[in-house]
Amino acid sequence: MPQLTVIVVYLKLKLSMKSPVRNKVKGHRPGILPVKRAVLNFLLCMVCFSALVPTVGAQESQHQKVRIPVGAVTREFTLYVPAQLPANAPLLLSFAGMNQTDDFQADQAKYWMVADTAKFIVVYPRAVNPNASWDMTGPSDLEFTSAIIDTIYSRYAIDKTRVYASGFSWGANFCYRIANSMADKIAAIAPTMGHSWGPNPNVAASARPMPVLQVMGTVDDVFKLENVQPVLDKWIAHNGCNTRARTTEPYPASRSSSQAVKKLWINTTTKVEVVLLTTPKGHWHSNDPAHIMVNQEVWDFCKRYSTAGLIVSSVDAVEQPGCLVISRELFNLSGVRLNVPADDSTPAVYIVRDRLSDGSIKSYKMIANN
Repeated sequence: MPQLTVIVVYLKLKLSMKSPVRNKVKGHRPGILPVKRAVLNFLLCMVCFSALVPTVGAQESQHQKVRIPVGAVTREFTLYVPAQLPANAPLLLSFAGMNQTDDFQADQAKYWMVADTAKFIVVYPRAVNPNASWDMTGPSDLEFTSAIIDTIYSRYAIDKTRVYASGFSWGANFCYRIANSMADKIAAIAPTMGHSWGPNPNVAASARPMPVLQVMGTVDDVFKLENVQPVLDKWIAHNGCNTRARTTEPYPASRSSSQAVKKLWINTTTKVEVVLLTTPKGHWHSNDPAHIMVNQEVWDFCKRYSTAGLIVSSVDAVEQPGCLVISRELFNLSGVRLNVPADDSTPAVYIVRDRLSDGSIKSYKMIANN
């Protein structure tokens, strides 16, 4: 829009200088025409310069800080709202790890990469307890979570049956507390690199079956992989899932070089799932298209559920035949959108995000001119 304004002013000045007769009009002051030419040249430079400067990524302009009252205190979260948000959009809550901020979680999880196209709102709450940790015993952070949902609903008319909780490390631990305490408001959970532990007891006691996607790193030295199965066993039993897992290795099956593995337990009647995704990573939120993009996996799992149950059955990451690429975007490895053609021949490594004709999104790594 600023570029359009500059162009309009440029054209008006150009037209006003079109006829040289204006120099002979009575009352014309010498020197006005050279001034107009100087202004004209300046505006032309501005248009050219603005066209060369890459557009600031939407993820930078659409993250915003929000403060809300919760009881007698004021709490804060980072909010991401994609452009052209439709009515009844879903909401994803993403909780940071201990000693980490909402800004840090937004930067590492990068849910905007998915939300931009999938059209859901993302909230990154900020913890205020000692060590920036989530309250595993008292009501403070459950009340905060409930207040966030109500606030986003009042502002954006979201679908309150499609609110999901994800989190990293201690935030993942908190997801299990939310599942047990807020099953009427949370449709599914997707904890990443963390599980119920410490003051948060290993119990599965949600008021209804709770879909669970658990992401773990095989070399995580904080929340170790060998400790997660007893947690999942509780939820497998609680949800009435088959006790024998269906394993996909490598995952996705179409990516032969991937070292990620998927284990799926399902209730064949309700279709509620418990899923364990392992990736060859340590203790961080991994978005690596060589294996899995955690942000995409979280959304693909959660979006299939509402608090009433299954919405869309799982395709188990099998790519559908006949799908066409509708749009393609490129990002650098830090997740910043690039203003270059998708077939750019400059030697570089990109993350490519394709939107397919069946509505799905595929992300992968591309090495250009290699």
